[in-house]
This record gives sequence, C-alpha cells and structure tokens, in this order.
Amino acid sequence: MMQKSLSTHSNGAGKKEGGRWRCTSYARTKSLVKPIILILLCLMQLHICVNHLDLDMFAMVTTTEDKRATDNAGKGNDLIFTNDQLEKICNVTNAIVHKTHEESLQSQEESMHWKQTLPFFLLTCQELTRSLHTSTSTIHTISSSSTALERNEDAIITSSLKDNESLPALTMLDNNLSFQRLAQKLQTLQYDFIDTNSHHQRPLKIIVIGGSMTTGHVDIGRNDTLNPRNIAWPRKLELFMHQKWGNQSVQIINLAEGGADENTWIARMDVIMSYAPFDIVLVESAVNDQCKAKDQISKAKEVDSSSHILLNTLMKFPHDPAVISVELFRLAYTDLRDARRHCPGAEQQVKDGTASNQICTYCPQWWKPQEWRKKARERNSVAYASYKDAVWPELDHPPERLCQYWSGLSHPQAGTHALVASTLLFQFMAVLEKQDALVELANDTDNKIALEDVETSVNVCLKPISSFRALLEDPNDPMQLEAHAQMQNRSSCWTFRADVRQKYGWICEESKNSTTALNYDVTNANINNSVEPEQDYLHLRKELQIGGDGKVIISRLVSYDERMAVVQVWFSHTVKYPNGTKTEENVFAGSPVWKVTSWSRQQISIPQPETLLLMGYTFTEASKKSWKTHGDITNKSKAGNSTIVLVTFNMKLMLGSSPASKKGDDTKSVDKFKLLGVVTC
Repeated sequence: MMQKSLSTHSNGAGKKEGGRWRCTSYARTKSLVKPIILILLCLMQLHICVNHLDLDMFAMVTTTEDKRATDNAGKGNDLIFTNDQLEKICNVTNAIVHKTHEESLQSQEESMHWKQTLPFFLLTCQELTRSLHTSTSTIHTISSSSTALERNEDAIITSSLKDNESLPALTMLDNNLSFQRLAQKLQTLQYDFIDTNSHHQRPLKIIVIGGSMTTGHVDIGRNDTLNPRNIAWPRKLELFMHQKWGNQSVQIINLAEGGADENTWIARMDVIMSYAPFDIVLVESAVNDQCKAKDQISKAKEVDSSSHILLNTLMKFPHDPAVISVELFRLAYTDLRDARRHCPGAEQQVKDGTASNQICTYCPQWWKPQEWRKKARERNSVAYASYKDAVWPELDHPPERLCQYWSGLSHPQAGTHALVASTLLFQFMAVLEKQDALVELANDTDNKIALEDVETSVNVCLKPISSFRALLEDPNDPMQLEAHAQMQNRSSCWTFRADVRQKYGWICEESKNSTTALNYDVTNANINNSVEPEQDYLHLRKELQIGGDGKVIISRLVSYDERMAVVQVWFSHTVKYPNGTKTEENVFAGSPVWKVTSWSRQQISIPQPETLLLMGYTFTEASKKSWKTHGDITNKSKAGNSTIVLVTFNMKLMLGSSPASKKGDDTKSVDKFKLLGVVTC
C-alpha cells in the first residue's frame, strides 16, 4: 500500500489515519480529476485566472500596520554595517586618537593632561564595535581573547583586527529616536551651522552631565595643580572632534559635579536649560550608581525610576536634543579593602599576567548599572555608548588587563578617559555613515517614535524665578552673603567656601558647645510667631521670588559624615510697627517650619534635592500676600509679574542634631550643613 505524505502525493487526494496519510478510493480520486484539470489550466493561462480573481480582496488582507512594519524593516536594513565599513570607521577613529595624543605630547602644558603610570593604547575594532548601540545582541556576548589585547598603536591604526579576531557577522545600528536626532544634528559638521535666532554661525553644542569621574579627577598620580576637566573624557572628545572637523566645529560644555547622580540632575534641570539651545546631551551616572552588594535590588529600582524621569525630561527639552547614555563601570583597582567594604565575601580578582602581574579587584555589582538602566533607555528611545561593553562585555569573563582598561577606583587615569572618548567618536562617525537612512526614518511621519507622557518630577524646575547655585571651581558667592552680613554689621556661621576639591557651597560648621551661637528651636521661638534672625549667628537669610508653581528646591550635600546635621527652614516677611520698630514674622498661617537633614546611613556623599511645595499654604493677613489662581498663573499675558511673591528664605543650623553631637563626646560634637543651592519656580 502507498504511504506518502500529502505534500508529495502525486494523485492529490488522501486522508490521515494513525498519523499517516493514505490514498482514498479510486472513485473519490476520479471525482477530483476535473477540478485538478481546471486548476492546471488556470496555472497555464495565469492572466485569464487573474482576471477572474478579485485580487483587491487579497490586498485588503494586508493591513496598514503590516505594510508600515514591512516598509520600516526595509529602511532598517539600511542601518546594517559591513565589516569593511566598521573597520574603516575604526581605523579613522584610532588614527584621530593617535594623532591627537602625539600632538598633545609635543606641548608641555597639554602633555600633563595625558600623563599616566601605564602605557597609552587604543581600542581594537572589535572593542569599538561592541561599544555601539546595536540591534544585534550577539555583538555584546563576544569575549576578547588575550591575543586581541596585545597592543601596538601603529599596527592598530593600519589594521585593527588581529588574526584570531573578527567582527560579528551582522551589525545593525539600533533605530532609536536619539540616533535619528543625532543624525540630523551631525549634519552641521558637514557644512556651516547657522543659528537662525542670531544669524551667526555656531558650533555643534554638546552638554555633558555626570559625576566626579566625568569632572576628570583621578585616583592614582593626581596632580592638584592641573584643572581636572582638561583630563576628563569630554575634553578628550572635544579634541578628537576638533581634529576631525576643525576647532570651530564643536563646543563641549562639561557640567559634571562631584557626587552627582540622576536625582541630582533632575533637580538641576534649570542649570542645564540655561545653556540652551544645545544639540546633544551626554549623560554619565554609572560610576555614582554604585552601591553595596546588599543594596543591589533597591538600587536597581532606584536607578530605573530616576533614569526614566531624567532621560524623559531631557528628551523633551526644546530643540529636540539627541540624548546618549555613556555607560561605564568602576573597580577597586588593587585595593582589596575597598572591594571588601562594598561586597564583603563577594569580591572578585583578575591577575594581569601581561606585564606587572598585578591583582585587579572588583565587586560584581559595579558592572550592572547599564543593565539597571536598560528599561529606562528603551522606554525613552535613548541611545547609549558603552565603554563597559567594549572592554568587559561579560560579567563572568573580565579581561586580563581589566585594570589597564580602568586604571583607578572610581576615578581612572587619563588613558581611560581617552578610550571612553574614542567610543563616542566612533559612534558619531558610525551614525554619520548611516545618516541618510536615519534622517529618512526621522522624517517618516507614519513611523514616528513617540515619547511617553511622564509626570514631571517635583524636583524639576525648568524656568526658575530665583536661582542661587554653588558651582564647582567657582569661588564667587551668588548670594553675596558676606557683603550682606557686613551691611548689617553682624557675623555669621554661614560662609561660602570649598571644603574639598574646589567644591563650593554655603557651609555652617559649629561646635554644639559654642558660646558664640544662640541656639534655639525656631518652632518654639516666640509665641507671637516673630523671630529676629539678624542677631542669630547660625542663621542664613536671603530674599527670594517664588513663582506660580509655589516650589522651592533646596540642594544640599547628603553624606555619611557623622557631623552632617539638620537645619530648620521657614519663610518670613518684615513687619513694620507704628513706633518704627521692625520684626520678621512667618509669612504663612500656622508658622510652618521645615526640617531638612543632611546625614545618611548609606556610605554616600552626594548632592541631593529637598523640594518644598508651598502652594497649599495660606499667607497671613499681615503679609498682604496671596497665591494667584491657576488661571492667572497659566495665562502669562494677563498675570504677568503678578504671579511673583517676594519672601525671605530662612535657614538655621540646629546645634546638637548631628550623629556626632548626639554621641556626647564634647571633642567631636560638631554640627555641619552644606547648602549647594536654592531655586524657586
């Protein structure tokens, strides 16, 4: 009996029995002969058959969404790189880095910003390719072999691929909104950029935000006579781009602050906005996203949440900037004690057998911030440039020369900064290579990438009314407290100064047993709700204008330093009596006073915001002030300046409020608070 599958059955009929197809009766087969003949005739005369079929019905089966997806996939294919393309971009990148390095060494001043204890080397093509944000996950799972890590600058420039090293078979640039914008922004590098507002040429403007690593501070061989920002990767990137496109082509503004993380920049949006318009925002926060091993779960959630708010806000800035997350890591270098403080019992080590046989130490959680931020990047269509993926793609397989890739703890040496900058240069040139395809995708109205509507964080103030911020390396006091105190002929604990590495702020530091300071609780100061701050040594006061949002954002240093104390904050106005006397009274009914702490149980030392929402409070009758209605606030043309409320901001250090003071040791009973800024909107 014949036993063939239906697909290969020559007689065209059958039924399934016991998992096999069997021929039916001859009579049944005979009954099918006529239809089969008709089908064959139809195939032989296809134009006749087509005339009798309603092809429009079949066309309707394909939905508009399917067609769009197909069209988009076709355009996406234009984002695929050949190996020759990648190697060419790689060689150009390394040639630029090499030339910039060589020229810098010829200058006595500039050479100091490249000095390090290790030999200078370049990344291979495979490493640079891994740093790209691609749609091909396999790119990020290839481990570098030890042979591929043998460095020879001249060899790399002429042929970046080693004998046993190959690029991935398929490399497709990710199609995200950031890359689409970046392709449009980088067009300015091909011809003169005209600022339509001023009618003057302006360079491509790049804003960089990050922490102390991005400021350029180094852990090993630090030279305090140098400006660390000239060591940092943003400056290196600027030099590379000037080498490629000319000295007037690009301006990079490095706003990085020591200790800053996502929450810091959410509260400093007004600072970023003050540099508008700009084209690109580079965001580095991976180093300061570090945590102890036991805190990984909570830290991952915090990074995801804060990154989502930060990236979403930046992507919605005016002029549609391209936002790129710069993904890094950190190490303990050769300091085993540092690793044991952060991951006791889980510290890992790598022996570098290529040269010094040094033992490189790290904690596994320091590799993970890029993964914690993945969802936030994807939700906001933000691109990344990953130095981590370039040199350490697999957590369980660190490269042998890990401590040469990252020569330090949180703050590596100049060579690492140059390598980080080279991944960004490589990415910019890769996007330029696919510029036409990305611009076409950006202009495709049927496939626009829409951003999520995210509720604005209470810590965001894009259009400040009053803004007083301490800036890194800037000794000028925006509040001019000293001049104000001299006018009133009084001394004050609060001084504008830097307590470490040119990190300025308004600092009050006083012993709990001070005989100079008048220590009292403002909440219980006077029954008639009046206080006299001019006579108080611990008191800081400054007139502020508060806008229609009724929002005051206080930035302060939050640290595990046990001297960090609590301050009281309130808002007042001056009351004049018929007899000519004056006093300061709380401007709100009920005399509210806020307490703001600056000590943390966690081992951190970072700027953090505290936002006071005042709209729910009622002004006293004596203040003769009032909040405008929401309609007045939103209708700027009618409200004008009437939405502005003038008050006095008051801050007072509470002696005895720090952990050090509470321990009762008189020799260590010091209370300290460092104010970094006050912004209203």
